[in-house]
Amino acid sequence: MARMGRPPIFKDIDAFEERLNLFPGGFFAWCKEKNHMPLLEWFAVYMGCSSDAIQDYMKKDGMQPDGSYDAKQDFNRPLKLFIEELNAYLVEFGLTTKLKHDPLVIFCLKQRGYTDKQEVDTNMTVSVQLADNFKDLAN
Repeated sequence: MARMGRPPIFKDIDAFEERLNLFPGGFFAWCKEKNHMPLLEWFAVYMGCSSDAIQDYMKKDGMQPDGSYDAKQDFNRPLKLFIEELNAYLVEFGLTTKLKHDPLVIFCLKQRGYTDKQEVDTNMTVSVQLADNFKDLAN
């Protein structure tokens, strides 16, 4: 039975890279010109697809149904490297700007696996002194 639905936006990695380099200087230069923070959502807009489509392309690792490997269909590696570049930018931006405590920056970092870790020291020393009139009850 034939697959149903719309054909993929990028037929192979060459088409993906062609779109990625469509703007002179690539995605980061495009963001700078448009005054956008480089986020996955803007990357999806730049690429002409949804962020869900980007997530789907991240799952394509080049393995074919017959067990062979096709490098032209391996979107996983270049996309993961690109997502790491976006994450590095976001972390650097969050740590070095006046927005470092901004809830949106914190939210974006949490979406990418970062967590708030709060440690509480619960070591306590307790000493009990019995009054003289309670000593007789203890025996």
